[in-house]
Amino acid sequence: MPRPATSMEGVFALATKRCSKCGEPKDRSAFSKQSQKKDGLRPNCKACDAAYNTAHREDRIAYNTARREERATYDANWRKAHPNKCRAYTNKHRSLKAGNGGTHTAADVQHQGDSQHWQCWWRGPDCAVDCRDKYDVDHLVPLSRGGHNDPSNIVISCPHCNRSKQDKLPEEFCGRLL
Repeated sequence: MPRPATSMEGVFALATKRCSKCGEPKDRSAFSKQSQKKDGLRPNCKACDAAYNTAHREDRIAYNTARREERATYDANWRKAHPNKCRAYTNKHRSLKAGNGGTHTAADVQHQGDSQHWQCWWRGPDCAVDCRDKYDVDHLVPLSRGGHNDPSNIVISCPHCNRSKQDKLPEEFCGRLL
């Protein structure tokens, strides 16, 4: 604990702090809080921090934009290289969100596609879309109707059929019946 000041100079010293940037002694209220520091205040005064932030604003914006673009490119390339994993993650998330349980993996999607010869489940060979290139993982019994996200409830369909079916049961959808 510091000793009590005996003169006005000592009282002034306790009420002020010297900025490490501009070197001026300033009132302690001129400094932002920083709990990691011994005195609980940042080393630079608010005015010096503001001047630094203004001077380097364009640099920070350019850096953050470049980082955002790098990350977006990386993410897009990863999603393009791992479409089955993306679909599995998306469906797992949706299933967990709905609380229906069950999971399927990218290997389950691959197995289902192979067993269907990568043809649309609902229209089969009549479908104009080659599901090797573009497909959706569809749930026979929709998640919204109590279906699970396990491999026994998934099929490969073309995006058109999946969006047309929406949350209908197979008996309600005028596509391929089981």
